Amino acid sequence: MRCFLHLGENIRIINEPTEFTCSFSQFQILEPLYPVLPTGKNVRYWTPEQAYLDGDHRDPCDHDCGPYTLKVSEYAAPGPSIYAHVQLSGNNLCINADPPDSISFECHLKATPDPEDDDLPINYTWNIRVRNESDLFYDAFALNFVNGLAGGLYEYQDGLPLGRYYINEADFDRVTLGATTYTVKLIEPLIFTLYRNL
Repeated sequence: MRCFLHLGENIRIINEPTEFTCSFSQFQILEPLYPVLPTGKNVRYWTPEQAYLDGDHRDPCDHDCGPYTLKVSEYAAPGPSIYAHVQLSGNNLCINADPPDSISFECHLKATPDPEDDDLPINYTWNIRVRNESDLFYDAFALNFVNGLAGGLYEYQDGLPLGRYYINEADFDRVTLGATTYTVKLIEPLIFTLYRNL
C-alpha cells in the first residue's frame, strides 16, 4: 500500500512496510516545495487509486503526492541525533488531589548525552503527543523551545482514563540545524501514572 495523508497539522506517509509521520512544518523542511492546504480544506489524500482534497466539500487533489511515498524510507532514516535531557518533578499525577496535582518539567536539548553540555540554539515549537499504555494518543500539547530550553506544568485533563502514560521519542519532529537534520533522543524514558485517591 502507498498512501499520503495530510490531515490538519499532521503528515502521514506509507509505502509498506515503511511508514513515516511528522508535522506539516517539519515536512516543509524536508520538502520546501510542498504546498499548504488550500483555504477551506483540511485533508489532502493520495493513493495510486484515488486522490482528493476535503473540507467544506471534496475536490480532486491539486498536487501529485506519489513521489513522496517513494521517499518514505529516506524520510524515516534516523540520521544523526541530539539529546533531550528532561527532568520531571514526579511520575504520578493524582486526578482528585486537593489542591490540584501537577507535574512540572524542564527539557534541555544538547548535542551529547552529557548533562553538562551547553544547550543547543534551537527555537522551535513541538506538538508533544502523550500515549497511554495501549499505545493510543490521548493528549497533546505545544511546547515552545527557546535556545534549546523548554518547560512547563502538566495537569490532568478531563476525560483521560487512569493508567500509565508515556512520551515516545519516535513521535518527535526532527530538528534541522544548518544543513543537517537530527533525530531527537530521550536520555531516559518519560513515563507517568494517572491515579485517584479513594
